[in-house]
Amino acid sequence: MKIALASVILAAFLSISGFAQQQEVSAIERDFAKNRRSLKLEKFAVGEDATSGFDYLIYRNKSGVRKIRVVWNGGVGAVPRVEDYYFENGAPAVYVSLSVGKRQVGSVGRGLDIPLKTIERLELRAGALASWVEKGQPIPRTDARWKEKETELLELFKDKLETYRMFKNGEL
Repeated sequence: MKIALASVILAAFLSISGFAQQQEVSAIERDFAKNRRSLKLEKFAVGEDATSGFDYLIYRNKSGVRKIRVVWNGGVGAVPRVEDYYFENGAPAVYVSLSVGKRQVGSVGRGLDIPLKTIERLELRAGALASWVEKGQPIPRTDARWKEKETELLELFKDKLETYRMFKNGEL
């Protein structure tokens, strides 16, 4: 009886945890994951040398870029990181900053799908910041940093697309 009760409690806890994690993922991210295999993947690297730089993974279809993943290997002694830029109908939609371990950097840079921990998630709607979650905590619109973060985020999306354009044009 005790084992059965413990099993039920454990199952309930795991389903609640799974539900909470699912809520972190936007519809745009779910749609990307569902269609990932049908997208074309382009890869390139930008950096000073083999020990420090950025790996870019561009996922696109005929209508344009769907996601840009930027993997910074961190160089010697620095902490690596991953940033995902999702686009919807060509417009910036979701930004996710993820933590990555030193041992995972190479695999993530090659395009392998490895579970990573979310540090920050921002969603845009109609070119404006709609939601912001930092370290699991929602940041209210009344936060003094909101407008500055929105401007910074839109500039980041623009910069990543420009870097991709430069790569395609042989300017890198």
